[in-house]
Amino acid sequence: MRVSVKLFPATVLALSIALSGCTTSINSEDIMAHRVNYLLDVTQYQDAQWFDASIHSVEPFKIRFDDGIRASGVRLSVEGSKNTVIYFGGAPYRDQKSDVDILGQFALLGLNVITVRNRSIDSHGNWPTLTQLKEDSEMVYQAARQKYRNEFLILHGTAVSSFWVSKMAAERDDVDALVLEGGITTFEEFAEEKNHLAWLREKLDLKQKVDVDSELTSLNNYKSLELFEGPMLVLAAQQDSLVPSGLANKLYDASPSMKKAVKVVNYADEKDLMMRDDALAAYMQFVQTYGWKDL
Repeated sequence: MRVSVKLFPATVLALSIALSGCTTSINSEDIMAHRVNYLLDVTQYQDAQWFDASIHSVEPFKIRFDDGIRASGVRLSVEGSKNTVIYFGGAPYRDQKSDVDILGQFALLGLNVITVRNRSIDSHGNWPTLTQLKEDSEMVYQAARQKYRNEFLILHGTAVSSFWVSKMAAERDDVDALVLEGGITTFEEFAEEKNHLAWLREKLDLKQKVDVDSELTSLNNYKSLELFEGPMLVLAAQQDSLVPSGLANKLYDASPSMKKAVKVVNYADEKDLMMRDDALAAYMQFVQTYGWKDL
């Protein structure tokens, strides 16, 4: 999930910027969700070049949230695989057709994957809050865990959704593994890297101090990761123009886990990280080392 007006292309979130005196302030009340134009349809995956009907199958994965909102997603299964990625950061938080390509990469690794296109604007014209998006993510995980009890579930969060998956990993004892892609430590540290806010140059005076709204400051991956001792992989793109790649090593150091790895992929950016061979190799090694093993 990437916060945007292009703050993160992995989401279609809108970020409102309020200027106050000599301070530039990021206000979390105006972090909104995405507009969903491309509905999930299993045929778009079945028609993909990478899809092999002899080993792949795809089915709808639907969920109804506590407030009655329904969300739809897909479950891609690879024959014989017990390792399943629950992917937050693709379909739930962006309005792009590249979701098909992302699932193809997981299929290439022999991994099942579940991804859900999350809620959009409601009938009253209200956008989801950060709290709603977090709770929705938790319900997606709970539904997947209940349905696929005998599979090794890997929570994969991109950018802002790294906060959701890390929190779940810290608070639950049934999270098998954690992957953070382009993850953020805290919004305070993120805001310190002003060169990554250059896209806001017309709205911000980047010479001023950037204050972060209290709701955003409550998101802290240091606190979550220090409670997680399970397998963890941190992926980052060296040329990520939106999230500083230097945060990857800080995320890695935050966890006391002895089963962890970090990979910063040279020459990659936020758009093609999961398309790079180095990233796939790191993912494959991680799953082979810590994932499901047939006895």
